[in-house]
Amino acid sequence: MDALIKTSTSLSPTTRNLGELYSDYLRALGAQKKSKRTIDSYQKAMRKFFLFCSDRGETRPTEGTVLDYLNQLDGEGKSSSTLALYLTSIKTFFRFLAKRKLYDNIAEFIDAPETDRQSHSKGFLSEEEEVRLLSVVEGSPRDYALVFLMLTTGLRTTEIVNADLEDISEAGGELRLYVLGKGRKTKKDYVKISRDASRFLEEYVGDRTSGPIFLSESNRNEPGRLTTRSVSRIIKNALKKAGIDSPSFTAHSLRHTVAVQNLLNGGTLEETRELLRHRDARTTEIYSHDIERIRNKSEERLSSRLMGRINEDRKVLRVA
Repeated sequence: MDALIKTSTSLSPTTRNLGELYSDYLRALGAQKKSKRTIDSYQKAMRKFFLFCSDRGETRPTEGTVLDYLNQLDGEGKSSSTLALYLTSIKTFFRFLAKRKLYDNIAEFIDAPETDRQSHSKGFLSEEEEVRLLSVVEGSPRDYALVFLMLTTGLRTTEIVNADLEDISEAGGELRLYVLGKGRKTKKDYVKISRDASRFLEEYVGDRTSGPIFLSESNRNEPGRLTTRSVSRIIKNALKKAGIDSPSFTAHSLRHTVAVQNLLNGGTLEETRELLRHRDARTTEIYSHDIERIRNKSEERLSSRLMGRINEDRKVLRVA
């Protein structure tokens, strides 16, 4: 990274170059317990931005520089989801510098592109597919409890693997699981564990009272915490066994499923936002488009109309 931006010595109004400042920023991300995947994706995005600046001979990037960079990515055919990720990387970096009065927040007033609706609408399960998915993991108490919990709470894979038995507590006659939500430093957010989910967890956990809820069953090591990769593999394999074998279906599809099914079964947008713990209500509102499309029976209506006319004509021909 430093080698890519050595020529950027004059980019900062301080005596330090952006390479040094970016190293400080990465250390800060690590201290905030950001996942390795998040840090790696931010690093990749910023590397491309620094190269863009270097190729243009930019000595002090401005808001215009960022806009030109996004326009170039758009011209390369990058999806709006990718553009949003790259912009987020830039925003967080320059916000970090601005808070320390090291550089202007040049991306502060740049809006993220609208996320592809397809990225939110693809990969959610029907009720019949949910049942099939659960049926293929019935032989494993761990996997059944894991899948059922994800399908009733919308937990992310990172939240699943970081969940400990000590994070479960009772309040107001209901069980709560406190989780380390996205972008959070402490486990303040919680999801409610239904009676059925609680029963399946008890069958799996047994007498254990502390440590990770979901343990690895690898023979190579002593039982330890599952990894996000392991959870993704468990879900993907189960999806394939259930006959749901498509790149658009992943472990994250279970979270999409929770959003769509909750809305389809009477949940409000606000209830769904709270369930998924979205900070921005607009993120939840995107799912309303899925619901509108599912409830739109135009194709069936048109097909019935056309077949009705065809059948009428056939009757007339037979009479004639």
